[in-house]
Amino acid sequence: MALRLIEEHDMIIENCLLLYPFLQRPSFKGRAILKSMHYLYNIPFIENLLLTGRPILEKVFKDLRHVTDEELRTSLTLAYHEHKMIGCSKEDLQISEQLREKLHMIYCDQDTWCPLHTVNKMKKWISCEKTNTTHGFITSTQERAIVLKSLQFWTNK
Repeated sequence: MALRLIEEHDMIIENCLLLYPFLQRPSFKGRAILKSMHYLYNIPFIENLLLTGRPILEKVFKDLRHVTDEELRTSLTLAYHEHKMIGCSKEDLQISEQLREKLHMIYCDQDTWCPLHTVNKMKKWISCEKTNTTHGFITSTQERAIVLKSLQFWTNK
């Protein structure tokens, strides 16, 4: 979505920092998750069901207990839009040369949404910084400090 915005508003966007970006068409499993979220997003009671079912979900997804209800709602909204923008796409990622200088990326090795082969492709085009975190919800104090340090580096450039 950020790449689409920067393409459409190139004249007013000076820089764009991609934090653990989802840059390629996902695997079948990833597409199924996004498609499910796309359809569930349009059913009003699903959000309430997820929020009231948190105790059960937290047993499966340990980090979920650190995620606020608002972050969970936002994740549903993002999945809906990610499906529309990326989940349906069958094309490889294309970034025009004039946009590459405006892009910076923070990535990690343990990311299934933006795997290492995609990162290596991106390194040829844009500046990238590796962090020692995971792509999932950044919940530990240590991971948050790592991400903030990376963000400060790029915003002070």
